[in-house]
Amino acid sequence: MLYMAATGLSLASFGLNNDTALAWLIRAQAPLPPAAAKEIQKELARDRAETNALSASPIASFFAMALALLLHAAAAWRLMAATGMQ
Repeated sequence: MLYMAATGLSLASFGLNNDTALAWLIRAQAPLPPAAAKEIQKELARDRAETNALSASPIASFFAMALALLLHAAAAWRLMAATGMQ
């Protein structure tokens, strides 16, 4: 069960980081690199209202990632203990 929680939180962390990056890119004042501009145009074409409603949350992104790393470390520790590699 710990492995499933770690994997789920890792996926949530990716989503938070992606949304935070997109929110900052949308509000950027400087010219964007072509790859970033293409990504934003793709997201705006898919769902303009949802993309414009994104809010940057770097603190939540950091803590979700840190918690996911801790869960993965705990899962690895338990796996090593169960296989006698500790």
